Amino acid sequence: MSARAATLWGIGRLAGDGGSGPPYRVSTDDVRCDLKAAIAALQSLGVGAGDHVLIVSMLSEAAQVGPFELAAGRIGARYSSADAQQFDAHRTATLVRRVEPRAVLGVDAAVVAGLDELGIDPAELFAAVPVVAARPDAIDRVPHATWWLPLGPAIAVGCVGGKTVGAHVDATEWRIEDDEQRQVRITNVRADRATPLDRWPTGVTAAIERDACSCGRTDPRVVPSP
Repeated sequence: MSARAATLWGIGRLAGDGGSGPPYRVSTDDVRCDLKAAIAALQSLGVGAGDHVLIVSMLSEAAQVGPFELAAGRIGARYSSADAQQFDAHRTATLVRRVEPRAVLGVDAAVVAGLDELGIDPAELFAAVPVVAARPDAIDRVPHATWWLPLGPAIAVGCVGGKTVGAHVDATEWRIEDDEQRQVRITNVRADRATPLDRWPTGVTAAIERDACSCGRTDPRVVPSP
């Protein structure tokens, strides 16, 4: 492992049940490389200079989400944060109404439940947001949503093609394949990632598409099963 790769950025948690998978080391080089994919993802969603991005996540997801926060700044956008928890749904609603974000990323079932509790229809709240990327447990509650799909150390993100085309995975950093149960497994491509993973089971059942997407990206896509 190189000296640069060994420079610790932080400790993340592999995505699992609510982000509660095992901890793993993340280097500054890891974040730098993941930043490139995050920029491509935001741009493919039409986010640009002057736009606002709302990222809904958990602290345990900092290693996966941090590159997207950095990416927003790199392309001249701003970002706000809200917790992906039921009690914090009011903050998501308030920010959507006040800052009118171009994109809301990471909506999950807990936030949807919180909105329901507040008497707010998620479909109505997000109707005016051009781009909503939702997790599998919430995507059906937002009619025009695309994917925000945690895959262990990575996040696969949908595009303007919508949820039917799946979520893109950065092929320069990750190799994805499926097993006999159609579970997606992920392996790091770059040998000097701080935490090497070999066919890590993501818990996501999906088809893997490798043809070019209508959005122009050529990275493989994960298309979750219904």
